[in-house]
Amino acid sequence: MKKLIAVLLSLMLFISPFAFGEEEDLEAKYSKLANETLRTLCRVGSEELNKWGSGNYVKRDSPAWNILIRYDSGWFGKLGRTELNDAGSGNFVRGGDNSFECDAWGTYKVWYSNRNGLVREYPVSYHLAFENISNNPKKEEYKLVSFTALININEEENARRLSELCEGIELTCVTGPSYRGYVVKIDDPARVGVGIIDKLGSGEGWRIDQISSKYNAAVAINGGAFSDSGTSSISGKAEGYVVCSGEEKHANVRADYCKIVMGFDAENKLHVGTFTNDQLKQMKLRDALAFNQAFVQDGNRVSQPKNSSYSARTGIGQDGEGHVYFVVIQGRQPDSFGASFDDMADIFISLGCVNAGNLDGGNSTALMVNGESVYSAYQGETSRKIPTTFIVR
Repeated sequence: MKKLIAVLLSLMLFISPFAFGEEEDLEAKYSKLANETLRTLCRVGSEELNKWGSGNYVKRDSPAWNILIRYDSGWFGKLGRTELNDAGSGNFVRGGDNSFECDAWGTYKVWYSNRNGLVREYPVSYHLAFENISNNPKKEEYKLVSFTALININEEENARRLSELCEGIELTCVTGPSYRGYVVKIDDPARVGVGIIDKLGSGEGWRIDQISSKYNAAVAINGGAFSDSGTSSISGKAEGYVVCSGEEKHANVRADYCKIVMGFDAENKLHVGTFTNDQLKQMKLRDALAFNQAFVQDGNRVSQPKNSSYSARTGIGQDGEGHVYFVVIQGRQPDSFGASFDDMADIFISLGCVNAGNLDGGNSTALMVNGESVYSAYQGETSRKIPTTFIVR
């Protein structure tokens, strides 16, 4: 009997690290590291992220490190400040002998110094993966190697609610390592067109809600290129090619940042590419805008520039059955750094798009559905002032 008890005790000692409380032990040991790492991710500017991340919590040259050094924080990183509150962590799982993963969450408060003292709070949550980089078997030095933004449940529920209100339109959430965002699927491509301000070409632009209201649009996203001096004084001056309801509004086809035309023809097919003026006349596009990058052309994924930044993005695409997709990615904020061009191309390929292109992004990125502002990168407003949009009537 004594031998049997001894055997049972030895078995219990052998299996106890795995069967009784390993996750609790991990949490007790590494929760502070997880919370401080999340605090690092919630810092505002890219310079601060680089300094704190690479030196303290993030493994150099890891996927996490490569995102942080390419983060485009825009004006947000220069004119705001953040503070993380109620940091917590859980769901600790051993990933291997020298790695573990967990979730971390909290609420970050933002002070927008260029918004007359505007203060807002946002939930933030990431799945974090750590690796022990120490070569000393007696020492642990865990660093963050990757992270993935988790879906915000409130955003997901809101997307379902708005989808139910808009017939023929489906709004869903999308996430990736560095971003959260939205996909709008429009069943009928004939409903998609270009919306513009009244006086295109001079003065101030309009906010996206104003343009949406003009056309009584079910959905509106920000559009193509325009003169951007950092103020709204000339934001009504569109650049590149602009066609609205069959009428050519601006015909300056340029070879720089607005070289890619995205437009629908009379058969409601979306064309994406670089075209000459003569080609555009022959195509007779009914609605078109222009910006800087194609993602998919004639079913083929377009090679993207290396090391594009992670930022707020807006794109448009069409699948082989004619359905149109708006993709709007949140960015320049601690809970969603943004997407790269490669990320955007991957999203449109996953949607089955045969043609897709990039619209203006950064501070211009905005989405309205059924008269409600779903997202605006221009915090404190429904959008910055712009001259053009893609709309769904």
